[in-house]
Amino acid sequence: MGRKRVRRLKSDPVGQVRQIAAPDFRRASPCCAPVHHFRIFFCLLLAATCGLRSGAAELVSGAAVIDYDEAAWNALAAATGQPQPVLRLDAVFNQAEAAAATYDELLRAPKPGASYLGQTYAMNGGTVTNLPQRTAQPTTFAWPPGNLPGHTGVIGLGGAARFAVSGGGVLLYGDFTLLYSSARLARGGSGWFLRGNIPPAAAAFDLLNPVLTETATGFTLAGDLGVSFEVANFLYATPADTLRVVGRFQFTGSSVVQATEPPVLELGGWTADTLQVAGKGGTPNGDFTVQATPTLGAGGPEWSAVVTGRFDAEGRFSLNVSNSVGTAERWFRIIIP
Repeated sequence: MGRKRVRRLKSDPVGQVRQIAAPDFRRASPCCAPVHHFRIFFCLLLAATCGLRSGAAELVSGAAVIDYDEAAWNALAAATGQPQPVLRLDAVFNQAEAAAATYDELLRAPKPGASYLGQTYAMNGGTVTNLPQRTAQPTTFAWPPGNLPGHTGVIGLGGAARFAVSGGGVLLYGDFTLLYSSARLARGGSGWFLRGNIPPAAAAFDLLNPVLTETATGFTLAGDLGVSFEVANFLYATPADTLRVVGRFQFTGSSVVQATEPPVLELGGWTADTLQVAGKGGTPNGDFTVQATPTLGAGGPEWSAVVTGRFDAEGRFSLNVSNSVGTAERWFRIIIP
């Protein structure tokens, strides 16, 4: 009966190339089989071929869609005693239209065809240029993957809606920023809210019953729009309207994860026909492919996938790969999409 000698190794950073001395595998009989010297290498090819340890995720594009409930708006501010509906949608400006409009044009410019449904507020970039008295905000939102409420910065959304007030004048809702703050919990919200930055700047809507879906390439946040405590109490002076649902909100954004450090490949151990390949420092819950080639150099064999998988919540993995008897050496690398 044969016996197997197993050797475990310390981890190596992927960015370093290291030759690993191999054990000898001999049959436990007087007549020994040939000795197989097996050399294993881990390497990192920089640039797009290999992943780096994930840092903060950042948004690269996105947009929000608001479907206002006309009947709910018609019932707002009824306690003021003004003719109902007190608030009536008068104009909607998308991101480009709002960016090109002066504050006076937002207040007064005729714009027929306004719809309560399907209002799109595109995400602003990292910088914005405002006309005088305009208050669009840049997107500075970044978060640890898997922890969106732990974000820094805000999501700037371009666009505005104008409501005519039955007693005279108009109200502007727009130049929104989307963010999370635990302070909103005390106001009855979920923490996620839309801040209106057109004066008087304040929380405009709390996002109620939020549904948050995060993937490796972005996230979607949806929920009901509830009138904020600030708007109901200080703008309308109708406290009963606090958290009254006046529409539906959904933001969808695409993101990239800023790489910081190379991940680490480890050899957990081997036998005559199996290698245990492990790694750490990957993108939590992200996909990966381990590739191998028998040799490096111009004209050498192509890299081929030997195993695919997914990092765990801590960015680790451990899998077994086949080790063909008689293979002289193998080079390994890890590829992250």
